Amino acid sequence: MSFLVRKLTHGDNYRQVEAVQRAAWSIDDLTIVPAHLLEAMAYYNAGHVIGAFADDVIVGFMLILATNDPKIQHLHMNGVDPGWQSGHQGIHVGWELSRFYAQSIAYYQGVEELEWTYDPLVGKSSNLYIRKLGGRVMRYDPEAYSTTSEEGIYKGLPADRLLVRWRVTNPLSRPNGAEVPVQVVACPEEIGGDCFALSVPLDIQVLKNQDLKAAQAERLRTRAIFLAALGRGYRVVGFVNRPEVGNWFIFEQC
Repeated sequence: MSFLVRKLTHGDNYRQVEAVQRAAWSIDDLTIVPAHLLEAMAYYNAGHVIGAFADDVIVGFMLILATNDPKIQHLHMNGVDPGWQSGHQGIHVGWELSRFYAQSIAYYQGVEELEWTYDPLVGKSSNLYIRKLGGRVMRYDPEAYSTTSEEGIYKGLPADRLLVRWRVTNPLSRPNGAEVPVQVVACPEEIGGDCFALSVPLDIQVLKNQDLKAAQAERLRTRAIFLAALGRGYRVVGFVNRPEVGNWFIFEQC
């Protein structure tokens, strides 16, 4: 089996990127970013479309856009086929895509930071973005996508997102082997001290499929703690992922 990460160019099979979107997020044809737009963005340098290929089939991709600041770019989509998630065949596709972008695109364009939004209750994403890449949480956006997220795997949950920035000039550092502090808070009123941990579900999609009301309650509980902590000057400094026990965000007072 061969594995390769590279920028997509004119003539690549952008329909395979559509397929990854459908598989990763269970979204319909009206919601995906279509092949013709992806190809135009890549061909006319309106954005970067990066593909991860396994035996010449695209199994993951990144779609990156420009911002008003030439030193900051925006990651709009980062998708991996479910069959290639969680280190399939020893390959961490999301990590490899991020490394390629930092070393082969951002470096040569003078880009210093990549920003994106993601659902903080998706443990796999937090494990990559916070624990492995060392992304910095800039803010918490409740209902970030409003009605545009009513399809796919997030249907039924408020579309809250973290805005995160990753300093790509130091892309290979894997920060925080953080341990869970003694204090684990369950509500905003318990926030205090120099540091604390916020427990989050191992997999919000599994919880949602088992008990939608419980998943909705977790969204509102964690939203309240994030907003209160960030508003009081705490910052996220790590993410602890222990599949056999649980997931925690680690906060420290600035």
